Amino acid sequence: MGNKKKSPKVFISYAHGSENHNKWVENLAKELRIYNIDSKIDIWDLKPGQDIGSFIEKMIDEADFVINVCTPEYAKKSNELDAGVGYEKGVLSAEMLRKSNVKRKCIPIIRQGTSGKSLPRYLAGKFALDFKSTKKFNASLDKLQRSIRGISPKGKPPLGGAPDLNQKDIVDYIAKSTGIPIKEVRPVLKAALDTVAAELKKVENKKVELSDLGTFKKSKSKIKFIPGKLLEDDED
Repeated sequence: MGNKKKSPKVFISYAHGSENHNKWVENLAKELRIYNIDSKIDIWDLKPGQDIGSFIEKMIDEADFVINVCTPEYAKKSNELDAGVGYEKGVLSAEMLRKSNVKRKCIPIIRQGTSGKSLPRYLAGKFALDFKSTKKFNASLDKLQRSIRGISPKGKPPLGGAPDLNQKDIVDYIAKSTGIPIKEVRPVLKAALDTVAAELKKVENKKVELSDLGTFKKSKSKIKFIPGKLLEDDED
């Protein structure tokens, strides 16, 4: 059996509110687990009698990402250091400061309100995903799970191969950059490329630097190819 890819871990930070809101957050956690994302949430993972502060610290420390479900109430509690959300803010702020905020840790999502009213001060300036629309929930969820799993967004095309340069392209480039007429560049370039091709056949299994083969030099109104170390060695 092949090695199973490690599931990314996320901790969902949110402010308890109405039953509808709490159910929405729980449903988000369930949906993420369908994508092989190990989502943690207090109503599942906080055990009776367990120290809340220690639980929060452990969840944040072990998580690859913390998903902040942002609402005006969440921002208020965080900014005023109220309840568990306020404690989480302190832990996350210290974590971000300790790591100089180089690595992305928090992924804020807007559940209600605007960025200005729903993002806590310590998350101000962070790009947040919009989860306000019920109709667009699946599209927003797809963006979130892709971000967590390090998958490119839909619609982003892969990189193509580097463009091939033919001899005419090289001739035009040399002529333009040196001011030498094309008719004078072409024979010199052809001879140089023939030399390089012949040399590469000899050293097909060796590492070759381009500078070892040679360079083009401009001399007065002429251009010529100066053999490099590799070609000079062969002449000895």
